[in-house]
Amino acid sequence: MKIPRSALKAVAVAMPRNDFRNYLNGMLIECSGSTVRLVASDAHRMHIMDIEQDEPCPVLPENVIMPCEMVEWALKHSRRHEVVEISIVKDEPNDGGEHQFKIEIRTQRGSMDSVLIAERYYPDYLSVIQRRTTGKMAQFNPRLVAQSFEAILELSGTAESLFSIDLQHNGVGAALMCYGRFAALIMPWYPEKFHIDPRLAERLT
Repeated sequence: MKIPRSALKAVAVAMPRNDFRNYLNGMLIECSGSTVRLVASDAHRMHIMDIEQDEPCPVLPENVIMPCEMVEWALKHSRRHEVVEISIVKDEPNDGGEHQFKIEIRTQRGSMDSVLIAERYYPDYLSVIQRRTTGKMAQFNPRLVAQSFEAILELSGTAESLFSIDLQHNGVGAALMCYGRFAALIMPWYPEKFHIDPRLAERLT
């Protein structure tokens, strides 16, 4: 599988590193043979992207989760416009004779391999995606919205592209930001009430 570094970085924005739900501490990889899909989520937002393959790649087993350490390694050891190669291979059989799968990621500077995260990823992530949004306004964590814009900027390479990107509101459901075959889904934000320091409302003397 060949993945542009920009796609890997854009999806990785939504990937947590130390979540107590270990299955979220990585990136889900799916492959139909002609298209590779990357998914990452911290349960507050999700980034998802499809990458067409020039050559058919093997259909992957279900629930392939690449650990976040591998994603970070690949981003650190690759250049901006580089294409990263990802392979899934059978490891040596265990004591019970069962083969385990491991993942290998390769850049121009080297390679790294690891076992997969042995948990099921974010059950039915597709249920979060709605084909139509309601337009009903909601409030969102500005940090998450800004990071989604940064992910799109990584893909487009030009700030001008951001002027055509909208946050499509969806009421209590996940709002949507799209750029080509990349999508960012952001859940509404319900912050705790913060009170201003009363001294700031007093005139200084």
